[in-house]
Amino acid sequence: MPLPVHPAAELAARIDAILAAILLVIGAHQWTIGRFAQPIWNRISRMRRRFARLLARPLADPATPRQETTPKQHSPQPETAQKGGTPPPYIPRRHGWLVHIVGYQAAAYMSQLDVLLREPATQALFGQASPRWTRAVGRPLRPLCRFLGVDIPPEFRPADTPMPRPPTRPARRR
Repeated sequence: MPLPVHPAAELAARIDAILAAILLVIGAHQWTIGRFAQPIWNRISRMRRRFARLLARPLADPATPRQETTPKQHSPQPETAQKGGTPPPYIPRRHGWLVHIVGYQAAAYMSQLDVLLREPATQALFGQASPRWTRAVGRPLRPLCRFLGVDIPPEFRPADTPMPRPPTRPARRR
């Protein structure tokens, strides 16, 4: 008799399958995508690793103590490194840009992700999880939804924070 699968593990496997398939599409269309192929490949690969870590954590117990780790040893930066380094590579930000460039193959994975995020089981999983965990899962999902053209579910949208007011200049005296 097979052991029951935790809903978060099933979600992780399904998202990983979608991301792996998108990587294959990007690899097959790297000449069409052009200079964006390598940066988007790297970004999706980081998303896969992040989802694997996030969805392996306990869902709703934010009070679980973190395991003690040894502090990381930072290597000294070379003196030739500029402050700030090189800017990150440009990735388009238009809603659905990957589907627009690649076409029906990316649209297939767009619809799979859309259906996955709207399934009642997925909605129930996010409903029972802690808000902190849901925000952490939503952080890498937002750019994925944006470049595939999927509407971002409300639980993944960032909190509305008021924009800071610009400083006012004092009135000039004449």
